[in-house]
Formats: sequence, structure tokens, C-alpha cells
Amino acid sequence: SLGSSPLAQVAGSQAESSPAHTCGCPTSELQMALVDFCVDGLRVGTLVELHSLSDDELNGALGQVVSYSDVEGFGIMLITGKQVQMKSANVRVPQDLKKPGLGGKPSSFDVLVGPRMDETLLADEVSACLFEKGFCVMRVCQSVEEVEKTFEAMKEMAQAGKLQRFAEEVEEGYLGTNNR
Repeated sequence: SLGSSPLAQVAGSQAESSPAHTCGCPTSELQMALVDFCVDGLRVGTLVELHSLSDDELNGALGQVVSYSDVEGFGIMLITGKQVQMKSANVRVPQDLKKPGLGGKPSSFDVLVGPRMDETLLADEVSACLFEKGFCVMRVCQSVEEVEKTFEAMKEMAQAGKLQRFAEEVEEGYLGTNNR
């Protein structure tokens, strides 16, 4: 499950080691500096699930924490590309999400790529997935319209000859034996 993934573990260990989390009374300057770091056990960049909402469409929606305000709560970029503001009572780390190839649903993913993704953690998680399973499914926070634009841009690049397969002689060196 994603709850025990390196991304979740790093977020949890950072939350536990945060001065705001441990001492409970940081100076206002320190508190402002740590708002992006850890609030209610969540930090900017964390994968979250929305819950206990009257709007059935948003209940269970997944997204990434992009901001926090004492007044407005958490800013969440949903997988659909929609940005919403939520109170901490309606935001939690998802439970029992399974990854692709390990019992996950067809819509499951290994890594959520959102606007506040830590590139180092992204590289670590992709590497771990490739090593363990031989593939990595990345989900990008984008609206349907943005996905269509991206797909069209990729098709144009392919037609212009900018996307092509590796030469057979070097493919194994880049992808490994049997592309693993």
C-alpha cells in the first residue's frame, strides 16, 4: 500500500521530527516557515484522500497537498487537476491503496506527480518501482483537457520524428536485459 511507501515514510518521519510538531509552541517566524513543512501530520506534497464531505463527487478523491492556511485550511490539487480548499477534518492519508501489479485497481498508480512533488523522492520511488516490478505507473494531476493537449503534443512530436525507439544495439544497455 502507499501508506508504507518511501514517500509516505518520509512524510511521516518529517512530521515526527518537525519542531512545530514536537514542541507545540514555535515562534511565529518559525511557525510561518514550517507551514509548508508539517500541519496536522501532513506536509506539502503529501498524497491525501478527501472524506466525510456532503459532496459525493469529492468523497474519496485523491490529490496532493499544495498549500496550507490557518483560515482556509489545506489547498489540495486533485488528480483531476481541480484545486480545492479543505478543512483538516476532511483530509487524510489514504488507507489500503494498492499499487499496480500488486493488487491495485486499473486506476491505481505508484507515484502521484503534482505541482509540489519533491524531485528527489520522485526519482527514489521510480527507481524502487523499476527495480522491484520492472515498471512504474505515474499519475499526473491534470484535467481531461490538459491530458488531451499533452496527448496531442506527443502525437505531433512523434509525427515530427522527435520520439523514436532506441537503436536495438543500445536498448539493452539503457533498459536492462529483457527491458528490466
